[in-house]
Amino acid sequence: MAFAPWLDGLLCGLAADIAAAQSLPRGQRGVDLTRAVATVGLRDPAVGGHPLVPDPLCPDCGRPPRDSPERARVTLRAVPDRGGLHARTLPRVRRAPLSTVVDPVVGVVAEIRTAAEGGPASATAPFGGRAGTGPEAGYGRAADTETAQTIAVLEALERLGGMVPGGRCSTVRASRDDLGPVAVDPRGFGTHDPHCYARPDFPFTPWDGGHETTWVWAHHMSTGRQVLVPESPAYYRSRALRPDDPGFVHDTSSGCAVGSCIRRPSCSACWRWPSWTRS
Repeated sequence: MAFAPWLDGLLCGLAADIAAAQSLPRGQRGVDLTRAVATVGLRDPAVGGHPLVPDPLCPDCGRPPRDSPERARVTLRAVPDRGGLHARTLPRVRRAPLSTVVDPVVGVVAEIRTAAEGGPASATAPFGGRAGTGPEAGYGRAADTETAQTIAVLEALERLGGMVPGGRCSTVRASRDDLGPVAVDPRGFGTHDPHCYARPDFPFTPWDGGHETTWVWAHHMSTGRQVLVPESPAYYRSRALRPDDPGFVHDTSSGCAVGSCIRRPSCSACWRWPSWTRS
């Protein structure tokens, strides 16, 4: 159905007035319309609310700060032993409203799919990726469906956060030879065997310290210093944003971790990396 341009504007204005004048239906009254998308029914003036999580890569609602050594500093502190590193256990997380990120209209995750595959309950939380990186998903398995769904959403957020820089804008682009000691030699993270690079169909090239690339500030867990590491593989899909940056290793989400406080994902990321390299 198409309308004249002036009528389109009139209808949009009318819909906005209705959405602003009417309260949200029961069960959605906690939605802040300044951080939500309001929908107005065409058959009746029913108003619906869909929580909107701003995307930091959006040119309109995303305004991440510039990357800097100060923003990369991590302060770890000792905590009393309460039976583990979890500041919040999964049952407490499970009570949080998943509708904050799961919504069929504007959600980070459009839906959660569940299945019973002859064993533990399984769930999948697909999401659209970022900056043309293509669709991906988080996966969860547990003894019950509710826990599996929560795990799937948490893994989706974990992968979304590890794909491309979202919390800060990368500001350094140079070669390691020009940057000097403040830039980490990424070959220390591990590379492919030399014979792989020699194959004509291999999609990666050996690391070249004289090649210009994008760097991000990071916290060195051993020395406490702020150092520069290549944006790829720090973010495992960043080359979708910068295809001209050299790709010297295959990047995956292994090593990404999320948590309610900085100590948990810091430890989890360190534990997951060697377990992946041995597999």
